[in-house]
Amino acid sequence: MYPISQKLPQELHNSQQLLQTIVDHTNACIFVKEYLQTNGTYLLINQQFETLFNISREQIRGQTDYDLFPPEAADAFRQIDLQVFASGKLIELEEVAPQSDGIHTYISLKFPLLNADGQPYAVCGIARDITERKQAELALQQAKEELEIRVVERTAELQQTVTRLQQEIREREKAEARLRQLFEKSADAILIFDGGVFTDCNQAAVEMMRCANKEQLLSLHPSEISPLTQPDGRGSFEKAEEMIETALQKGSHRFEWVHRRMDGEDFWVEVLLTAIAVDGKQILHVVWREIGDRKADLAQLQHNYNLLHSVIESTPDVVFVKDIEGRYVMINSAFADFIGKSIEKMTNKKDAEIFPRSTALQMRENDLKIMNTGLSETIEEFLPYKDKIKTYLTTKSPWRDGEGNIIGLIGMARDISDRIAAEAALAASEAKFRSIVENANDLIFSFTTDGLFTYLAPNFTDILGYDTQEFLGQSFAPLIHPDDLPRCYAFLARIVATGQKQAGLEFRALRKDGSWCSMIANTSPIKDTDGNVVGFQGIVRDISEQQAARRFRKIAEKEQQRLVAILEATTDFVGVADANGYHTYINQAGRKMVGLELDEDISTIHCMSLVAPAALEATQKAMSIALQEGTWSGETVLLHRNGQEIPVSQVIMVHKSETGEVEFISTIIRDIRDRKQVEAQLQQTRNFLQSVLNTLPVGVIAKDAEELRFVLWNPAAEEVLGLTAEQALGKNEYDFFPKEQADFFTSIDREVLKSKKILDIPEETIQTVTGESRILHTKKTAILDAEGNPQYLLAITEDITERKQAEAALRESEGQLRQQAFELEQTLRELQRTQAQLVQSEKMSGLGQLVAGVAHEINNPTSFIYGNLTHADEYIQDLISLVELYQKHYANPHPEIIEWSKAIELEFLLDDLPKLFKSMKFGADRIQKIVLSLRNFSRMDEAEMKAVNIHDGIDSTLMILSHRLKAQPNRQAIEIIKEYGNLPLVECYAGQLNQVFINILSNAIDALSEGNTSWHSQADPGNEGDEQENTNYQLPIPDYQLPTIRIRTYLDNNWVVIRIADNGSGMTETVQKRIFDPFFTTKPVGQGTGMGLSISYQIITSRHQGSLQCFSSPGKGAEFEIKIPLKTC
Repeated sequence: MYPISQKLPQELHNSQQLLQTIVDHTNACIFVKEYLQTNGTYLLINQQFETLFNISREQIRGQTDYDLFPPEAADAFRQIDLQVFASGKLIELEEVAPQSDGIHTYISLKFPLLNADGQPYAVCGIARDITERKQAELALQQAKEELEIRVVERTAELQQTVTRLQQEIREREKAEARLRQLFEKSADAILIFDGGVFTDCNQAAVEMMRCANKEQLLSLHPSEISPLTQPDGRGSFEKAEEMIETALQKGSHRFEWVHRRMDGEDFWVEVLLTAIAVDGKQILHVVWREIGDRKADLAQLQHNYNLLHSVIESTPDVVFVKDIEGRYVMINSAFADFIGKSIEKMTNKKDAEIFPRSTALQMRENDLKIMNTGLSETIEEFLPYKDKIKTYLTTKSPWRDGEGNIIGLIGMARDISDRIAAEAALAASEAKFRSIVENANDLIFSFTTDGLFTYLAPNFTDILGYDTQEFLGQSFAPLIHPDDLPRCYAFLARIVATGQKQAGLEFRALRKDGSWCSMIANTSPIKDTDGNVVGFQGIVRDISEQQAARRFRKIAEKEQQRLVAILEATTDFVGVADANGYHTYINQAGRKMVGLELDEDISTIHCMSLVAPAALEATQKAMSIALQEGTWSGETVLLHRNGQEIPVSQVIMVHKSETGEVEFISTIIRDIRDRKQVEAQLQQTRNFLQSVLNTLPVGVIAKDAEELRFVLWNPAAEEVLGLTAEQALGKNEYDFFPKEQADFFTSIDREVLKSKKILDIPEETIQTVTGESRILHTKKTAILDAEGNPQYLLAITEDITERKQAEAALRESEGQLRQQAFELEQTLRELQRTQAQLVQSEKMSGLGQLVAGVAHEINNPTSFIYGNLTHADEYIQDLISLVELYQKHYANPHPEIIEWSKAIELEFLLDDLPKLFKSMKFGADRIQKIVLSLRNFSRMDEAEMKAVNIHDGIDSTLMILSHRLKAQPNRQAIEIIKEYGNLPLVECYAGQLNQVFINILSNAIDALSEGNTSWHSQADPGNEGDEQENTNYQLPIPDYQLPTIRIRTYLDNNWVVIRIADNGSGMTETVQKRIFDPFFTTKPVGQGTGMGLSISYQIITSRHQGSLQCFSSPGKGAEFEIKIPLKTC
């Protein structure tokens, strides 16, 4: 017996040493205080505690918190310890403790230690230093305050930005309205030539050829809509094939051609053939332009110049053009007004003659960069104005001649230095609006959704003759022509449906004198704070005079065209010569063209004598061709008697007899000096207009009216829509968007072409080909030909994404500060929730590691003890048998043996020793079960899915919580009812699932420990798979009068279901709705973080793709249902 009695204390000592080693090597502070017999004296501390508080184990024995810490800190520690000791519950809280380097914050986990009788005798604490995280939270709070300050500052900036943007929008809309006129007319015919036939054409081509319809034109070969021979004597078919082949080889080909209309009239056109690749083959894009009307070209040139000049002079921005040397060749009035000099005095001046030297040098450097790179650029330039410096946002583009050479630059500059204070603008806005309304030529109105006028501008009387009081509060319907009322109501219904402004409603209104006038209206909805339309407001303009003027102007234009055609026909040189080339007739226009007197004898004048020497050889070859082929057409040069050379286009026709002999030669010659000059000017104008288009900050896009293919795409459109002109031209929406979206865009375009009205789309959100989402302000209109038929669709679009973002930010800053605060609070709560989750995860990970280490270290000595129990049992039985043999064979032992046997109560010892050993074996079995539970529970930090037994996880959790299930002063012991189904191994995050079990079971224990003296029971509903409505919840626990937790598991199709129910006090519907919210708790401060069920919900739903629900009613207990998808091994 001596060896055994010596061996067991040694093993106990070894086990204690192992446990102390584990405790000493954790980075958390661990301590034990005794409260059963003393008032909190320290029984145990680990090395981390010694290090942090600079005290050894020997020094701390017999001391309390009051010996180590200031009284206020010791009071706080003592209060929490007593609460843990009295309640028998585990408590997690934050505590602060003074150390040598300052105050530190700890996350403490405190729980009672129980003696052999199950009574608490001490409090054990595990504390982790979170000082650095608390400092981070403080920094986060400071960052939040700084963010709120920045929000206020940004709000003020955005308010100023919106004011500036609104002014810019108004200015741009004025400029757009003027520039739009540049694209309203086009006389070009456009066709597609593929495989020897025309496959498509626009209406201009049909009308130019005077075909009955499009199909008739498409059925003809180019040679069939031409005379048999061209003016150069070559056959139309042969020459057409040659021109087509040249275009296909070179990529494009421009030439002049004589076409013959369906009514037999021949006319000249300029033809541009452009080869394009479609579906892997080459087709031709054909453009015809009539070139017979020189005066029309001149008039158009003057019109374009006047229109461009009006636009430039009307814009408030500075516009200028410089030559290659930096001299101003054109400036607008805005620039001249800024400098304070007339346009004449500034023309041909350089910047050095106008501005200070440093300013001029910087501007010249900027100009040279543009002209050297050939690229447009937008820069800020600082110009002196009076006694201050103004900042201009200047866009400069290269100015090119007809051959593409850079001959200067074009610039547009906007003054961005003035910033009108938002407060002043807002204060003056009402007065300005009223002034505008009262002085506007248009009628401004508002009325309710029932059509009753609530406001009429004073000029209502001037326009319609009624006094405003006659119609205030009355319906607008009596003023509208009965035939137009349905369109008006549909117009208003569209506003209500879309909630957006509608424009361009035309109708007839009744004047007081009984006459009707034509009106056009733009109307916007009036909305209440909930966004509901409660009325309408808008502007009405009397367009009676404009409509009449428009009709008159169209009639006048047609008459002018016929008159010009007649007058121009008399300017051509028409001559006849005999077979030898001597003139027999020259008309008056021809005599004037070459300087002959009207009555001069021309019979001795040879036709070649009128040709300039430089063109004589080419003209003689042309004559030879005409003599052979019968006709020749082309360009040559005549010689005036004063020596002036005259460029002309000429047709030579040789008239032969039936025998083939030449009878006479006729010619038609047209002076093309003006046309050549016009062509050069037109080319320069085109280059200038192209530079303007390239400089405009808004996207300008044009489509042909037939197929809606892109024919114009400026650089701003490339930037806005993410497509280059090369990618877009010749294609339509179906090449870039899904069919449904392309159908939508096409339907809108067709409607615009059909209505011939301007469509204003204030906002539309598009997805560019690069994937960006942008908000655009787009206006669309049809460009009509001379007959008023749509030829092109013009779209001007502006990227207002940043402006809308600024407006949204301004609205938020003006009217939704509370929303911002709410969002900031939500963000902070989300950060706090994330931090709490991290803390919880770190805590559970640390706890899992600690528990796993403790379980491992306990298991080693326990396994040693358990492994020797068998041998110990044999040894004990052998010793007892030996004693019994001694008693049997030595009935009269020595007196000293008898005395010692009585002293040790040998009979009792022999009877009790087997019982003692059985008790030790039971204890060892119990330790093994505890170790197994600790091991299962320590899976908290496992990151991978593993196949586990769900029931083992539940049992391990119950083992960890077993001390809380025992009877407490305020309640009886909690009974656990297990109804486990037949579940396979399930793939899951076992540690996280154990965390869910411990959270739910801890809450159930808390609910049963809230001082209830009776527990609720209902009949089992019977169907485990059904979910009950909260108001009809029936607790699935039989009629038990003790505090009870029922745990059920079963399979429901491919789902594993775990239901945990208690017969506690239940919860209200309000509490139940928030039970999974972060930080929500019904426990007193310091007893719960409100994160347990929130984290459990995330573990089940996010990590396991399952569901977690709670069913409860007040007074009827609560049940949590966990469902996770079955993934069996």
